[in-house]
Formats: sequence, C-alpha cells, structure tokens
Amino acid sequence: MRKRIGFALLLGFLTGYPFELSAQTLSEQEKKLLQEYLKKNKTEESAFTPGPSALARYNTPALYDSTGALQSEAIAPANNSASTNTEEANELNPFGLEIFNGSAAAFAPVPETPVPETYLLGPGDQLIINLWGRADQEYNLSVDREGKIFIPKVGEMVVWGMTIPQFETKLKARLAKIYSNFQVSVMLGKLRSVKVFVLGEIKRPGGYTLSSLSTFFSALYAAGGPSERGSMRKIKVLRQNKEVAELDLYEFLLKGHIAADQKLETGDVVYVPVAGPQVKIKGEVRRPAVYELKGDEKIRDLIGLSGGLLPTAYLKQVVLDRLRENDQRELVNLDLSDSARDSGNLVLKDGDELSVLSKYQFRPNVVWVAGKAKHPGGFERREGMRVGELLNGGEQLEPDAYLPRADIFRTNPDGKRELVSFSVEKLLAGDSAANLLLQDRDSLVVYGLNEVERKKFVSIEGEVKFPGRYELLEKMRFSDLVFRAGNLNKNAYQLKAELARANPGRPSDVFYVPLDSVLAAPQSAADPFLLEEDKVFIREIPEWNEHRVVKISGEVFFPGKYALKSENETLYDLIQRAGGLTSWAFVAGISLTRHAIARAIERQNLPALLASTQLLERDSLGKLEAPPPLPVDAGKVSRIIFDPVVLFKSKGEKANLPLRDGDEIYVPETPSGVQVLGAVASVGTIGHERGKSVNHYIKKAGGYTPNADKKETRLVKADGRVIAGGVGGKKVELGDAIIVPLRIEEKKHFSRDLATTVSIISGLATTVFIIAKTK
Repeated sequence: MRKRIGFALLLGFLTGYPFELSAQTLSEQEKKLLQEYLKKNKTEESAFTPGPSALARYNTPALYDSTGALQSEAIAPANNSASTNTEEANELNPFGLEIFNGSAAAFAPVPETPVPETYLLGPGDQLIINLWGRADQEYNLSVDREGKIFIPKVGEMVVWGMTIPQFETKLKARLAKIYSNFQVSVMLGKLRSVKVFVLGEIKRPGGYTLSSLSTFFSALYAAGGPSERGSMRKIKVLRQNKEVAELDLYEFLLKGHIAADQKLETGDVVYVPVAGPQVKIKGEVRRPAVYELKGDEKIRDLIGLSGGLLPTAYLKQVVLDRLRENDQRELVNLDLSDSARDSGNLVLKDGDELSVLSKYQFRPNVVWVAGKAKHPGGFERREGMRVGELLNGGEQLEPDAYLPRADIFRTNPDGKRELVSFSVEKLLAGDSAANLLLQDRDSLVVYGLNEVERKKFVSIEGEVKFPGRYELLEKMRFSDLVFRAGNLNKNAYQLKAELARANPGRPSDVFYVPLDSVLAAPQSAADPFLLEEDKVFIREIPEWNEHRVVKISGEVFFPGKYALKSENETLYDLIQRAGGLTSWAFVAGISLTRHAIARAIERQNLPALLASTQLLERDSLGKLEAPPPLPVDAGKVSRIIFDPVVLFKSKGEKANLPLRDGDEIYVPETPSGVQVLGAVASVGTIGHERGKSVNHYIKKAGGYTPNADKKETRLVKADGRVIAGGVGGKKVELGDAIIVPLRIEEKKHFSRDLATTVSIISGLATTVFIIAKTK
C-alpha cells in the first residue's frame, strides 16, 4: 500500500505540483512610513534616453590619525615631526640578539682553513708525517684516547697538549737517533670533534658536537644565541668546574675585538646567565634599543653604545624616565647641550628609559599638508598665511583631489584637538570665507575622490563571455558593458536585450534595448547610458542548439553518434540511417534511454519528496521509526518502455517515438536463452524453447527453493515490461528473464510476548486490588 501511495505521489510531481508562497504583509502605518522614507531618500535619476549620469556623492572620509595623516598611508609625519624612527613605533629589542637570527654556519669554522700554530693536539686528531732523504716514509696516524701515537721504529709518543711545531721538534729528535740525512714535515689531517654544553638563558640549550676549531661564538650560534632574558656581556666558559673565560659580546659587536673568543675543548660548558641591569634609549639616536649595563655606565656611555646622536637630536631637553625607590616613576629633563651642567655624567640605573627628542618636534612655525597634494610635507607658516597660499592657488592639488571638502586638524594652546572644514571648490572660486587663516602646527588634509565616493557597479548576465558585476565608470554606455564582458556568445539573441533599472520601493523598471542596433552603431542614440545598479540580461536564441545529437550502438551497420535532421525524426528513421539491423540484432530487446528524464527528476527533488511521504512505524516501545526509503533510481527511470517488435512489423507506423537531444539507442545481440534468477536451485541462462511457460523454465532451473515467494514471481520482458502475479502459465519468449524473490517471514518472539502479557495482567490485578481496598 505504501508503495502505491508513493508511486501516485511521484506521478503527481512529474505532472506538476502547485505551490503557494505566503508572506507577511506590512501594516498600513508601516507602508506609509516606508513611502515617506523612499520619497525623502530617492535621488533624481535621468530618463532612459541617453544622457550622462549624475555623480552622486556622499561625505565619508577615510580614517586619519591625530595629526590628520592617513592611517593607511604614511603621508604626514606624526606630531609634526619630519624624522620618525621605525623603531619608536615598535617595542625596542635587546641590542645584538639579531646577529643570531642567521644560519649557524655563519660562525662555524671553515674545514679547509690552515690550522693556527697555537692549535693543541688531542685525541681524535689525524697526523700526516712525511719523511724523506735517506729514509722515505709517509705515516697517517690518529691520536688515541690517551693522547698517544705509535710510529714504527720510533715507538709511542705522547702528543696531547702539544702544538704542531712542538711535536715536530720532538719528533726530529727521536728520528735523529734512527736516521741520518733526512727531512720531516708534520701536517694535520682530519680534525677531532669536541662535545660542549651550552646552558643557561639560551634559545636551544643542550649538548653540541663541534669541530675542534670551534670557539665560544660557534657554540652560541649553534644554540641559537642568548634568549631575551640572557646576558650579552657576562657569558662564562667553565672547564672542569672552573671559570676559564668571560665573554662580552658588546666588545665584538661594537669594536670587533675577538681576543676573548677562545677555542673550546671537550667537556667545556658555555653558560649564559640572566641579563644584568638594562636600560632603554630611543628617539634621535642611530641605534635605539635595550642595552645591558656592565658597570657604572653613564648617560654619555649609553649614547655611545647606541651609535651616537642624529643631527636632528634636541639636546636641550632629553627625557629620563626613572623608577624611584617608592615604586613610582619620575621624569627628569636633562640639558645635554650645556657641558657645564655635566648632565651626561649621570649614572644609569636598572630600568631607566632615555628619550632623545627631535628638533622638529619643537618648531612652532610649521604647517603641514597631506593627502592629494603634489608636494606633501611641512611648510613654514608666516604671519597672516592662509589656506590659499599653502595650496598655491590650487597648483598643489592632484587631479583626483576631492574639492567639496578639506579638513584642517588643529592643536589649540590647551592641547585639545579641533577639526576645521572648508570647501576647496569655493576657495578656488574666490570665496574669501573659505580662505581660512592658518595657525602653527595646523595639518591640512586634502582627500581623494576614491576615498570619499563609493564605487558604483552595474551587472550583466546571460549570453556574454564573462557575465558578472562591473564598476560603473563615467559616461559608460550599454555597448561598453557588453564589450567589457567579453562581447556576445554566438547563441545570444540580438534582436532585443533587457535592461532592469532599480526603482527603490517599487518593482524594477525594465526596458528593451535593440541589441543589434546598439552593436552596429555604438555610442549612438540607441546606445543608452547606464546608471548605478543597472542589470543587463542577454537572452539565448529560442530553442538554440547547434546540433541535436543522439547515439546508437549495438547491432546496426553504422553505430555511432548522429545529428538529428529534423524536429520530428523518429527512432525507426534513425535506425534506417544507421544502415538498419544486422542479422544478429535482437529486435525485442531494443532500448531507448532519455537522460533528460533523470535530470528532470533530480531538479524536482522527487526522491527526497517521496521519502517524506512514507508512513512512519511505531515499535513495541512506542517510538516512531522511519522505514527504509523507497529506492528511486533516476537512471532506470530514464528508459522509455515501448514495443520494438510492433515498431518493425509496422515499419515505423506504430510504436514509433520522436527522438530528442542526448537520447541513446541500444540494439542488443540475439540472446542465448532465458535467464532464471532468484530463489531457484540453479540460477543461470536456459535455452529458449518456443511456447514453453514460466513453470517449465523454473523446473529446468531445479525448482523453487524452500524460501522462495512463488506468488511474487515476475516475468521481465526483453522490451523492459514487467509482468507480476500468476505468471506461472505465461509463455516465455527469447530474451525474457524470470525473477523469483525470497519470501519475507516475520519473526515471532513467543517468550517476549508472553512476558509482556504477564506484566500487563499483573499490573491490572494490582490496580484492581488497590481499588478494592480503598472502598
């Protein structure tokens, strides 16, 4: 029953299903308010006749900082300063750490470099000894773990801790006891490796295996250098639990001194302690950073560490920010320009911050111009100077400057900021009221058209190469949009196109444009100007199709793809065009598949709609369960059922079908017999016998199995038709198939049903007993 209901619904959807959309309507008061709003905000638009569109403007300037400079573009210096250090905008970093950002190979020793004479031999070194003269020998020896080598005829020699010259002298003395008139030379071959440890405030602490030529720097580089908490000035080298050296990286970074950079030995520990007192220096110095103090450095020492002062440094007011003993910070103004005051000899403390201000920050007679000016920057303000003089009568303005408004960002004597606006347009027209008087440190910002005017767009859809949304430019016409969209496709309908124009609060105004006339005479009276949010639709030629192609395969003389010759070409006509049927063709099995049917079913979402109409089932606990969805194979629905035998007997007069684009025809080969499938003893193909029934072939297949559903046996004809119910006596033709389904049995749970019944009866008896007791 459920399947019949589903099939009926499927037919209903195939033939069309009416839908009704409902929407919540506006109240009379809401309609009135909406009309008043649209009437108030509607701008004047030009008529459909060609004419340049008006440039609608609205004043929404871009974001500017406190000086009037664009935040997205560094047009004007901040705080009227002509020199702004990038480091000041960001947090200062400890000096010198950046040297360790490169590759560790930068400080690794070069393997091919000559070994210095001070190099001390040790276990693992390879010695190459050449002997010539009365004796001609070459020895390639390695220093063992005990620091010894063995030379034939000479014996063992301890070389650990010797330099190459020392070993060569001792070797000559030993050889002189054995040979005479000889020469000897000693060279180092492969160098040993040393295992050192880099610990403390280091980026990658741990043990490292390095070349024996490696120094403190090599180990630090391999470990990534000190961390931001690590000291750069008191790096210690421990050997056998004793401090043997202390390294100050500032000596190397600032002066290039490498005398303390000694060779490492196996077991050495390079230890980086926590950084000592640190101070900051920023502003008009060459190297703003955080510096570590080593002793009683003074302010002048700190300035020296930072590379010295810039020419723009203002020495009369250097600001020292210092932490006091009561945990409060205080600002101290220092005059470094007066040597008599000796402010530069003030001893620094941990946490001090020194700010060297710029001379430009103290220029009172400066005004700034930024934005769409040909020469932005600072200018001298003379007494009585006005905006017109600063803009040089308009010569300063860029061509795309926005004239209706410019702004002056002004700092009043009390420190408060003020915004003063004026019209550049009126200024250029000679309006004296717009020629404002300038004050010291005024910042004039001239905006650009792109900053204050929104971009306008139009769109085009349909049969063009690149449909989409395009910016509306000045005096842009219909033909311009078609050209920017890549011009028309070949299937475009050129007699007319649609132009939809926005009409706020009401449906769009739709106009028809003679597309062929517009393209034949662009920029003419027939080619309309476009307005903002216009939408163009280019339609397709009705029933456009370059070639309606069908495919035929199987037992015809010329299988392949064919273009239909006419709207009414039929199945029988096409088979004749393909040369007709071969002698092996099986007429009754000819099939026609129309894929457009499957696409139509998918577009209508019929499988999902059919599933939503299925009846729900309730289980023993009262829960609703959805049954398995009914299968809807859109591909199988695409096969059209017809009688091909009648088609060929009538030579196309009956059962003939008109073909459509995409149809596929298949002419099978004559089958070998009749297929018997399903719940039979032997599934397979049985040779066809004329006039025999379904029961005959089932017997041939060994008969029904015990679980066969005999009543539901089906006979599938070669043309796709299915016969069900009482088919045992039906005659079977060549190419038919017999399907015997399995019988579905409902499982009965006697014990569970009995327990449920006993539980119900017990509950009823208890209820009756309670009621009797209460009476």
